[in-house]
Amino acid sequence: MILAGEIPLVGESIKVVTSDGQSHQYRVTEVDTEDRMIRGKKLTVPVDDVVAIETKEFSIGKTALLAGSSYLLFALIVVAATPVFIL
Repeated sequence: MILAGEIPLVGESIKVVTSDGQSHQYRVTEVDTEDRMIRGKKLTVPVDDVVAIETKEFSIGKTALLAGSSYLLFALIVVAATPVFIL
């Protein structure tokens, strides 16, 4: 999947576990399928050394729920505080 360009994508934050057991977390700047490397600003990991890869995905549903809940909470606070300011 890495060499097919499916994961990771350029600009994506990833966590990579290599065959020596080390864990690296960075933002991808390039996936070089010819040289078989995943590059970041300060780190390059050979695809052949990757044992596991974790990506962070954006969820529009969770973001909408968080925004809606925040708006509702703010509205409830305003409504609850309004009588205090009227008196």
